[in-house]
Amino acid sequence: MSSLSQIVLLIVILTLTFLVCFAAIQVFQILHEAQQTLKRINRLLDESSLPRFEPETIVTSTSADNSSENKFSSSVKNIRKLFHRSGTPLRPS
Repeated sequence: MSSLSQIVLLIVILTLTFLVCFAAIQVFQILHEAQQTLKRINRLLDESSLPRFEPETIVTSTSADNSSENKFSSSVKNIRKLFHRSGTPLRPS
């Protein structure tokens, strides 16, 4: 009887060990994909042409405000191009 319980215990231990190893590999893959995604997002944000507002340019004059609005509207168009699926036109928002 004790040999049967030892065999069952060995099977349970091996099964749990396999499942823990499998889960660890999956967690590693998820973390690796998250790291790659963060790198892509970081690169995309570095390359984007979003306007960088400085306090003195916002306060100085209305012409700076107009140019800032133009930069902002063009950057919104660039962001919309990023999410554009090929073959389908963009819907106005």
